[in-house]
Amino acid sequence: MNEVDGVQGSSGHAVLGSPIDSWDPVKLELHRAVRPPRPRDGSALPDAPESTLPAYVFREHDRELAEVVEGAIAGRSGMAVLVGTSATGKTRACWEAVQSLAVHGWRLWHPFDPTRADAAYADIPRVAPKTVVWLNEAQHYLGHDAYGERIASRLHTLLLGPGPVLVLGTLWPEYADRYKTVPGPGAPDPHTRVRALLKAYNVLHVPDVFDEAALGAARELAARGDAQLAHVLDHRHENRITQGLAGAPELLATYKSASPGTRAILDAAVDARRMGMGLHVPGAFLEAAAEGYFTEPEWDALEDHWFEDALAAAVRPVLGGSSPSPLRRVRHRPDRPDRRSGPGLLVSGRPAVYRLEDYLEQHGRQIREDLFPPESFWAAAEAHLGDQADDILALANAAMRHWRLYWANRLFELVPRTDTESFRRPRLPAEREPFAFDEWDGDHRLLEAFALDNYEHDGDMMAALAFLALGAGEFEPVAEVARRHDEIGSRVQAVAVLWAAGAGDFDRARELARSTGSASDDEALTDDDILTLLALLVAGTGDFGRIAELIAETEESEPETMTVLAYLAAGAGDFDRAAEFARALDADAQGLLALLPARAAEFGEAVELAAQDPDAGVEALQYLGVLSVGAGDFDRAAALAARAPSEDGMWALLAFVVAGAGDFAKAARLVGDDEADALIAVLACLLAGAGRLDEAEEFARRSVDGNRDDGFVLAMLELMRAGRGQLEEARAGVGDRVRRGIECLDLLPRMMLPYGLDADGRASECWTAAAAASGELLAEA
Repeated sequence: MNEVDGVQGSSGHAVLGSPIDSWDPVKLELHRAVRPPRPRDGSALPDAPESTLPAYVFREHDRELAEVVEGAIAGRSGMAVLVGTSATGKTRACWEAVQSLAVHGWRLWHPFDPTRADAAYADIPRVAPKTVVWLNEAQHYLGHDAYGERIASRLHTLLLGPGPVLVLGTLWPEYADRYKTVPGPGAPDPHTRVRALLKAYNVLHVPDVFDEAALGAARELAARGDAQLAHVLDHRHENRITQGLAGAPELLATYKSASPGTRAILDAAVDARRMGMGLHVPGAFLEAAAEGYFTEPEWDALEDHWFEDALAAAVRPVLGGSSPSPLRRVRHRPDRPDRRSGPGLLVSGRPAVYRLEDYLEQHGRQIREDLFPPESFWAAAEAHLGDQADDILALANAAMRHWRLYWANRLFELVPRTDTESFRRPRLPAEREPFAFDEWDGDHRLLEAFALDNYEHDGDMMAALAFLALGAGEFEPVAEVARRHDEIGSRVQAVAVLWAAGAGDFDRARELARSTGSASDDEALTDDDILTLLALLVAGTGDFGRIAELIAETEESEPETMTVLAYLAAGAGDFDRAAEFARALDADAQGLLALLPARAAEFGEAVELAAQDPDAGVEALQYLGVLSVGAGDFDRAAALAARAPSEDGMWALLAFVVAGAGDFAKAARLVGDDEADALIAVLACLLAGAGRLDEAEEFARRSVDGNRDDGFVLAMLELMRAGRGQLEEARAGVGDRVRRGIECLDLLPRMMLPYGLDADGRASECWTAAAAASGELLAEA
């Protein structure tokens, strides 16, 4: 509730909040701690009220928080936001911190009704001195679409007032990161004031696990008789003590072993939260949505009363008593004043709603991250959420972001035309009119604005923009994407380098290779990787001076690469350069290279002898292959590669060299199936840069047809073709196999599927806004 206890302030209004010592911590959304099982000797556990909390272990963030509280006692307003994953003790830390304020007569206000954001926005100006403003799960306040920025402004004004007041909040890390991240130039910035507020005050990080000092303190408290701590310490999972107290391991076990019906309900609830719905999910929505989460055999095997049974299992406490349950029913009081509508008006008869346990929500978000809700989910939203404008708007925007245009349109139609007019509604297809292409018209600005607006949820749109720009021969947008976004920058950067190299513009390729910092993804290409790849491609032109410059720019060169370059130079007769490359190698390799000038005349004879000798060693054949490539004899190198497959990627390195020389067919002959994917991607990019898109697609289709690739390269090439203005040809080139591969990347669905996708990921048929509103779909003429 929005607590007001009737005390009158100087203005005659009731003072917000209640004395701190009058609050039940469970009403402030502290996780109930699990009750330990009965001891094996049969003795009873000590009697304790359900809201009793286990003994508290102070950690480093508690000490930092105590300093903020001490400042409030001394008369200085302050704010602290605790950031950590679910069930790590954030809310409990806030509760313990405010206990020292109780003896000084402080009150605590928890804005909650009619909604958290409504209550906070309306009443923050009325907060009296010596009040704690309790913003548990602060994303519901600061991240609210309509009120978030306004609430941040009012909090800032409150904190600068005479006070003292104390604002305490909690956030999951993903929300904190979202609010603190500064968008790139020209991008929308929906959290300007929230970011300024968090920057000005205290953001304290709460770790997931107890360190050794905290574990020691917990053991001491358990030894003194705290049965809850003792139980969790005996069964702890990787020192996650607070999660154990909140029943997290049991929640996950229940979720994983749930019946198909219960799992369907829980997955629908997880998806509701993932797609942006509020905390309270109607039971009628869950029942209708869950239908699409069953397999056909599971659906056929259901009893008539399956939903009631599954729901009962979902709300059952995992350890009995007051322990948490995967779902918790939220009961509305049947009759109470509705202050929004004036005195004497009552609210009654609301449908049952349910709240997903926080820890299970966070786990579910991770395991369902790449899954899109089924058709039944969206139909249930349309049928059962029509009076919940915020939820409908959030789901409509989620459908739009995932290019489910049909459902986006149907849900947008349900949004009341009131305050929501401030939200920008995307233009949807008119009759038989493609969505994106008529507005693009060769101008990247509109496309970039759309991409930036959606990047918070999907960075692959930025990759799409980059590849379209490449197709149009524009490199600056590519470099900008690579600089802004570590998550996709490495891949985009590598493609741009290869494009430029394929076009013969090695200076441009070198500039692009140096345009970003190191990638943050452990599996992504680093700048050194890209520079080395470029050096191998340049080797195909025989420009060893340029190669030396590129290698000098890398922080650390791989020995295998330096060996190949040394032998290539030797094969080309440039023994001075070969010796320069060899300086990075061990003594044995340098000694071998020192003999090469003397044996140069014998090189051709050595290759002939090796070709005829069935017992020639694999290593000898490989290095003769390198020398053959250096001498420009690619056919001989391919013959040697067939006899001496490498486990260290030697032939793949040589294939890049041959590709750099422009002989793509022979480059492909140098590698086996296990190395083909990487090479195919490189060859396709090089061919695209040379303007040979048809050949590039032929190379890429070898991978997709062999089920070795996810279709990324083909998606990229289709976007490049679109960038060249060949739009009709690009649309025709998107086959079912390619679409299956690229749907997970969400590139072509946005750019090449003008009527969006169905919920299951298949291309939507042609439809119109009017047809969507009436439930009709038009077949393509």
